[in-house]
Amino acid sequence: MSGGIIPFPGRRGSDGRDGSGPEGPDLTARVARLGEANVRIEAALGRIESTSQKLIDGQHRLELEAAEVKGRIGAVEGRLTGIEGRFPFLPTSIQLIGFILSIFVLLGLFRFLEPRLAPSPPAVTAPR
Repeated sequence: MSGGIIPFPGRRGSDGRDGSGPEGPDLTARVARLGEANVRIEAALGRIESTSQKLIDGQHRLELEAAEVKGRIGAVEGRLTGIEGRFPFLPTSIQLIGFILSIFVLLGLFRFLEPRLAPSPPAVTAPR
């Protein structure tokens, strides 16, 4: 042996083989089985490829929908910012409305009570 390599000692199994390799007729059957397995593997790979393409298309569609949703969220945030700017003036508006309503109530009370509050005219007496 060259290079100090020691070969593994061959042992004969119960079928008489020494483990050196397949025999001719057995090799042909194994190659036929591998060919059948290869056809099944290629069919499965084709299905996997079409499924992965569908997943990729779905991912692109989801990315477009996500971009649209982000745009809508940005628009809502813009509107909320505008509403936030109005909140400091809200108590002033309520106070103004309350003031106007109180004026109307006072005017109504004044019209209702005016005849009762006015001094009665002096009684006219006939000359004697």
